[in-house]
Amino acid sequence: MFTALPAIAVLAVMGTVLAIGHRDSVAGDRRQEAAQLGMAAALNARRFLDDQFSILAAVAASPVVRATDLERMRPFLVDVARNGRFTANLGFVNREGQAVVSASRPLGSPPIDLSDRAYVRAPWLESRRSPTC
Repeated sequence: MFTALPAIAVLAVMGTVLAIGHRDSVAGDRRQEAAQLGMAAALNARRFLDDQFSILAAVAASPVVRATDLERMRPFLVDVARNGRFTANLGFVNREGQAVVSASRPLGSPPIDLSDRAYVRAPWLESRRSPTC
């Protein structure tokens, strides 16, 4: 009987060592899998943002927007907002910083003064420095 006890103890130690090794291996696999999922999510988010910026660039270059035809612009912006997967509003801000057309407001609504916002002033300041404008 006493001769079986050392064998049982050795088997128990080996089982414990194998279990710890397996646990560490599985934890490492999960960490690697989580890192890969994080990278894939970041790549998908970047692609989505690039697509959204491309849509906005196409909207800005469209004839309706370039001509500042406000009556035709609103239905166009509503359509782009709906089909372009935008979760916020799309609108047109004139050179005075007034939001004059919005996909979320009826045509003819009073303009919203955004001229005090840095993100509105910056493009106009930049365009004045550009020799192509």
